[in-house]
Amino acid sequence: MRVSYWNFFEQLLPRFAPSGLPRQTIETIFTVELFVTGCLMIDPSMDVREGYTILSGYDSPVLPKHARREVAHRLRVLYSALRSRTGWENIFEQYEEVSVEYRLFEYNGERWLPRIPALFSDRRSWYENLLEQPIAHERREVQYATIGKFHYNKYNQEQEPIRYGGEITTLPVRSPTFPRYRPKGNYKLQLGDENTNETEGMREASASSEWNERAGIGIQLKSLTDPNTRQFEYKGLQHIVGGLGSGKSTFMVLETSRLVQEGARVGFIESSVPQVLHRVKELRLLGMNAVPVIGRSGRQKHQKDYLSARRHLIQDVTDWGNDNFLELRHLSDFCIIHALANDFEDTTDYPCRQLWRQGKKCVCPFAARCGIYQDFAALIDAEVWVTTSASILKTKLPVMLDPYERTVYEAMYDLLDIIFVDEADAVQKQFDDAFVSELALFGNSQHLFEKTLLESFRKTVGQYGKYAHDEVVQEWMDVLNRLESTIRRGIYRTLNLSPEYAQFLYRKLLRLSTQAYRISSAFAKDEQDRERIELELRAYADHPLVHQFYTDVTKMLHGRTKKEREQALTAILKKLGCETSPHGRLKYPVESLELYLCLALIDHDMQVFMDLYPLVQSKLGKLSEFEGLYSIQREFTSILKDAMTGRMTGYLYEVKPGSETGTFKAVQYSGVGRSLLKEWNSIYSGIDGYEGPAVVLLSGTSLAPGSAHYHIASLPGWLLESNLDTPIVHQEYYPVYDQGRINPFKSQVRSKIEELVIFVRSQLS
Repeated sequence: MRVSYWNFFEQLLPRFAPSGLPRQTIETIFTVELFVTGCLMIDPSMDVREGYTILSGYDSPVLPKHARREVAHRLRVLYSALRSRTGWENIFEQYEEVSVEYRLFEYNGERWLPRIPALFSDRRSWYENLLEQPIAHERREVQYATIGKFHYNKYNQEQEPIRYGGEITTLPVRSPTFPRYRPKGNYKLQLGDENTNETEGMREASASSEWNERAGIGIQLKSLTDPNTRQFEYKGLQHIVGGLGSGKSTFMVLETSRLVQEGARVGFIESSVPQVLHRVKELRLLGMNAVPVIGRSGRQKHQKDYLSARRHLIQDVTDWGNDNFLELRHLSDFCIIHALANDFEDTTDYPCRQLWRQGKKCVCPFAARCGIYQDFAALIDAEVWVTTSASILKTKLPVMLDPYERTVYEAMYDLLDIIFVDEADAVQKQFDDAFVSELALFGNSQHLFEKTLLESFRKTVGQYGKYAHDEVVQEWMDVLNRLESTIRRGIYRTLNLSPEYAQFLYRKLLRLSTQAYRISSAFAKDEQDRERIELELRAYADHPLVHQFYTDVTKMLHGRTKKEREQALTAILKKLGCETSPHGRLKYPVESLELYLCLALIDHDMQVFMDLYPLVQSKLGKLSEFEGLYSIQREFTSILKDAMTGRMTGYLYEVKPGSETGTFKAVQYSGVGRSLLKEWNSIYSGIDGYEGPAVVLLSGTSLAPGSAHYHIASLPGWLLESNLDTPIVHQEYYPVYDQGRINPFKSQVRSKIEELVIFVRSQLS
């Protein structure tokens, strides 16, 4: 985890002790002044009140050419938890309420002017010094469990703790940890007029049937920008294009073998876990120390699929241990602590960091030996890392082995020299899809909102003095209370009063912009009137708490009778200046309007909820973690570009069989994931000063007709050709079992390959 601005606050706090100012006020001073100082370092002419736009992730066109971009990159890391305009407007207002004698800056309505404050008068230079330094990873100091008794807790649906315990009798030899950084090597491939790589020698090194088939293949790499180039340098981002069967995978393996012999650390990205396991087996047969990177969440499924597909190949259970099934050891989900505690519950809730011994929290000492993390430990000395795009973005190295707790994405940046990305256009799509999340939002005690509400109340109830001056916690609790009221009094009362409408909503994705258009069509006299009504509804959704509708929406929510709610809704329709009797094709127009008014308020508060969430965790401690949002987004916010359309959220209503009341999911597009692939080679250089790996993209369809949506923005610089006349696609398949019986299916192999290389040449000539 990288440090945030919060990590430096305690250094400043003693300097303000003589002032007697509340801690919250000093926090506001520090938050604003460090940010304003950074904005003025980036561009002295910047309008600081628009400085939040820096945090969206875009250098161009937000920053002028003369701007200090490395400072902007550091601000994005430090303030990754504060990216919203509303949040900064509130903080600026709080800052201006602080007595001017304690402030470093004064806003004159146009510019932020520096002044000499009464305390810590030279603090501007202190701020500047912080921002001149690289933003480092925060190193965690961990305490390993030792010999003796231990315990850990699990929680049931009622959040009641269930205790498990055991005893550690012997300890393994402590494994080494990942280094912070490995300097990048200088690697080149010399090109000639003849074939660049010959595969004949690989037949002797491998028992793989694929390499027997590939023996004698010649591969040639040609520059598309300079035909006289005789050297391919592994530097920055390189894009190689080649048709199906042109030898892209063969080239990757051949080059990896050569580069590893020269001392390089190499990464492979594959499309699936089975392909990862196949590639690891292949590389090991060729004499390389290759290790797979597989996230822990899907191990049980992958293990089950592997065993099921190959069970017809064994006669005895001991057969699984022979060399033909080497991949199986990488799919283990065996937890040593579970075994010591006699915890046989079928769960992926591993207690690696939740152990208690003699009243102190500690971590598992068996990480390098257990089934889940032994491959992670092997990565420390591995020559080749093989993984999937999902593991790269969603998997973190365990703190027991990596004190910096990096994502695999960050670790590959820091520790590898070269990363090969086969079928790069497909990987680009996967990177994009990773930031489209579907989240169980509210409607059930185990969903995000309800769990967070209960945990927040548990940590703040009765603690009035502690949080009375903490504006962040105060706003957090206000938002939670307003959300609970809107969900209960608004959303579910509307659905309960109109079961037909609730059934109509089932599995429909509700987006506010789309709903505004449909509702305006139902209440408008003509197209001009419809556009006016739609704009007003959109304006309400943008700023519901200050809109003229808000008072009437509150009355609608708190109306005790149907008549009171109808009166409030009629008042809103009059302010809209539209027909009170709906018409048109929209079913349930009145209910749709009611739901829209409530959903817009919820949408606003959920945005505040998400913006405050990281800050609140720093104050209240860890709250509910949830998959698909902060578990991945939190790690990439500082380097991820916001979508140009802004953060887009839709809401999905679902009803389980046998239930009368449904729940809501949020479907969110939170960032442009493809930029993480394109800029991987240098994405952290402005933040911590470290050089990234060379990234080699290989694609066969990026420029082909019909693939424009996932066309790789980086144009190909190289063309790969082979001496094959008619390439043959090698495929493997395993039987699918249906209730214990084989369900045969046929593998279709095409021998005729489209001459994509000719097409690419015509496009680039």
